[in-house]
Amino acid sequence: MRMPVTAAACLLLLSAAGMPAHAQSVGEKTGVNSLIGVAPSSQDFVTQASISDLFETQTSQLALEKSDEKTKAYAQKMIADHKKTSDELKSVVQTGDMKLDIPTALDSTHQGKLDKLKGLSGADFTKQYHDDQVTAHKNATDLYKRYAESGDNAALKAFAIKTKPHLDEHLKMAQDLDKK
Repeated sequence: MRMPVTAAACLLLLSAAGMPAHAQSVGEKTGVNSLIGVAPSSQDFVTQASISDLFETQTSQLALEKSDEKTKAYAQKMIADHKKTSDELKSVVQTGDMKLDIPTALDSTHQGKLDKLKGLSGADFTKQYHDDQVTAHKNATDLYKRYAESGDNAALKAFAIKTKPHLDEHLKMAQDLDKK
C-alpha cells in the first residue's frame, strides 16, 4: 500500500521524536524537515553545520592542489571563512549550557563525495568541486534559514541569523564560478 507524502512525512517525524537527543533525527537525515520547512533540533543544526564546514574546508583544500586559479581563490576564502564559522559555532556551544556533540569527522555521505573528488583531476575535478560547492551551500543556507526562523536555542539562533548572510554570499560565489 502506498502512503500519501504527507502521511509518510508524519510517520518519519513521529519516529524521529523517539530518538535519543544526541542522534540526528530521521526528518533531518532524509530531508523531510527541509521539504516541509521544519527547523532542525539544536543537535541536528550543530551536527549539520559542523559537517558542512568540514566538507567545504576539506574539499577546498583539495581544490588548492587540483584546480585553476579562479577556483583556488574561491577555495582559499572558503577555508578561511568556514574555519571562522566552525570556531564560532564551537564557542557558542561550549559557552552555553548546551550538552551538544560537535562532530569532528564527515558523515558517510560527505566522505563519499570527498573520496570521489580525490579521484578526479583537471576539468573533471573542477566541475565536480563547483557542483559540490553549490549543493553544499544551498543545503547550508536552507539549514541556517530554518534554524534562524524557528530554532529553539537563543544563542544558536543568533549564530544562525548572523552567519546566514555569509553563506548566501558563498552560494552566489559558488554559482558564479562557472561563469566566464
